[in-house]
Amino acid sequence: MSNDYDNITAYHYSAYRPALHLPILESCLEGKYFEKGLDIGCGTGHSSIALANFCNEIVGLEPSSDMLTKTIFDKKVNYLYWESKKLPFPNFYFEIVTLAGSWYYGQSQYLLDEITRVTRSGGKVLLYDFNIVLNEVLSVLNIPNAESIYNHQVNFSKFQSNHLQEVEMKKSSMTFSITSQELAHLILSVKPYYLLLEQKWGKQAVLSKTENTIQPYLMSTGSILSTYIYSTLYQKK
Repeated sequence: MSNDYDNITAYHYSAYRPALHLPILESCLEGKYFEKGLDIGCGTGHSSIALANFCNEIVGLEPSSDMLTKTIFDKKVNYLYWESKKLPFPNFYFEIVTLAGSWYYGQSQYLLDEITRVTRSGGKVLLYDFNIVLNEVLSVLNIPNAESIYNHQVNFSKFQSNHLQEVEMKKSSMTFSITSQELAHLILSVKPYYLLLEQKWGKQAVLSKTENTIQPYLMSTGSILSTYIYSTLYQKK
């Protein structure tokens, strides 16, 4: 996983994340319900809590201890720090495994084999991510798009996944409302953006300056942003 997920990122993640996980899961899982679910790369817990709507028990795995200090409590979710390659679970343990924007950072044949190992026969593995359209607001802030090399659509296609059958690949879009403060947190949760803006305005003023700078732009959009959504659903044979 990326070392960009430190205490600064964790702070802005915990302050605001767009409520996109639940509608994505509703679209991909179509009312299915599971006993045990695993969310790999759970961050501060937004994706795990969304998955809890479809499961009795959730384990959220996260390799950043800073992110785990900001997790959101949910009685169905057990968060675990995970730093080794091996997943700390027995074979065929989960009915659903999700990776929300984390496969890009952790992708490897070993991790895919581990995901396959802990998934029950007939169980689901869902990769999903969203790409919020920020080009114009980044232009207002006079900073480059740091996600130009990031692949939101990455899935298992480059790896051997003989025990997983691709069920459906989706690409869609949606809009959501956001305040200027929320948008500031969203931008500052991306470490390269934070570093550029901190250098520009200083640590103490970076949040307020970012918010004030983007507020006129956001008002011109009606406080609406667009996002592209990508997902690939697999089933264990």
